[in-house]
Amino acid sequence: MVLTIINMMEENIWAFQKNKVKYMAINLKKEKIETKKEKIQPISYDSLTDREKQIVEDVIKELNLDNNSLQVERVKEKFQITPYIEMPYDKSIFYNLCKQLNIFISYQGHVKEGNVKYPIFSICGDCRDLDKLVMNIVKKYEKSNK
Repeated sequence: MVLTIINMMEENIWAFQKNKVKYMAINLKKEKIETKKEKIQPISYDSLTDREKQIVEDVIKELNLDNNSLQVERVKEKFQITPYIEMPYDKSIFYNLCKQLNIFISYQGHVKEGNVKYPIFSICGDCRDLDKLVMNIVKKYEKSNK
């Protein structure tokens, strides 16, 4: 009788483990299915193809919007249909001066004015380096004013 009870307990444990494995397998399947679902990524307007830009232009034409309207300009700017000219770093007096004085300068982005993108810089240095920068600027402008 004891042996029968032990056999029944072993069968129950085995059935429980078997069901547990099934349950774990079902959960794994659910997780795989959920991870396979394509997540919607935010749109990067910086990497639009020419075809996508053409689609935006066609939509503007279909809406019969006035080409000079503020709405059209905003859409063209957002989807980067209007080409922008980027001002090169080396054209910046400030950038070149920092470079001459070995002051670390980093590009932080840009601002748009009209169809020109101007770089935004940040500098980092101890007070001695920054004092050299200020004194160098003062000396250059003193010479040019004389």
